[in-house]
Amino acid sequence: MDPRKHFSALQIIHRVLEEHVKPGDLCIDATAGRGKDTLFLANLVGETGHVTAFDIQAEAVESTRSLLAEHGVADCCTVIHGSHSDMAQHAQEGTV
Repeated sequence: MDPRKHFSALQIIHRVLEEHVKPGDLCIDATAGRGKDTLFLANLVGETGHVTAFDIQAEAVESTRSLLAEHGVADCCTVIHGSHSDMAQHAQEGTV
């Protein structure tokens, strides 16, 4: 099987993000889950960027915070225990 012909949706999304998200950018992860996508974005935005992640589940928030700390990128991230429907309260209009 030719691996070039088989991509998961996640692989495609990661490639698109890698092409568009640059160091210094601001990103929002609307559903942090276990933190893997937040970590991915944090690595893309680097020390000069910022990622704000939301999740309504306390366990997901703690998991995300732990993963970010483990990888040394917690300083460029804010993890909010709350709904992404409230993101206007956490990000200035036009910044993301």
